[in-house]
Amino acid sequence: MNINNLINISIEGLKTIKEERFYYTERGYQGRLYCSLQSKLDSLEVPERAIIEMEYQKSSRHGMTQRPDIVIHIPAEFNDLEVNEGNFVVFALKKKANKEKAKEDFDKLDEMFESLRYQYGFFINISSQKHFLEYYDGQYKDKIHSFAVNLIENSIFIKHAYWKNGEFFTKEYNDNQDDFV
Repeated sequence: MNINNLINISIEGLKTIKEERFYYTERGYQGRLYCSLQSKLDSLEVPERAIIEMEYQKSSRHGMTQRPDIVIHIPAEFNDLEVNEGNFVVFALKKKANKEKAKEDFDKLDEMFESLRYQYGFFINISSQKHFLEYYDGQYKDKIHSFAVNLIENSIFIKHAYWKNGEFFTKEYNDNQDDFV
């Protein structure tokens, strides 16, 4: 899957969540984001049988019991794949994460990269202006994109941070912008 397409549909998805109520709980925000991502994923060319799922429980056959918030993958059990094949992007969401909580989620994303070979990991810090990616110290810098998303006076503000070829980048968006990455 093309990383720029994944980033764009994620930013578009974040920009659709304008109801203040969804910013009160991680679970509510996650559900709304899932719905938005699903509708946007349908417009992309994705590998056959790729789907989006919420809180898919990883089990002993995955070598972990982590429960990622959202994943885009090809389910192994229905497609004659190993559990570490067909894994595209894993989302980790936190509401108002501090530096320590963000680092915990970065560590969980690292585990998903190592064990299940997810191509990318997106950390989303809800109701925050801090993405905390500058504190990531793992070995998968080019695989993680971090977003801080906040609703202020009925406008959505997004800070996007990522590493590319060892260089750190940040971009800012709001719900009035049409251009992305």
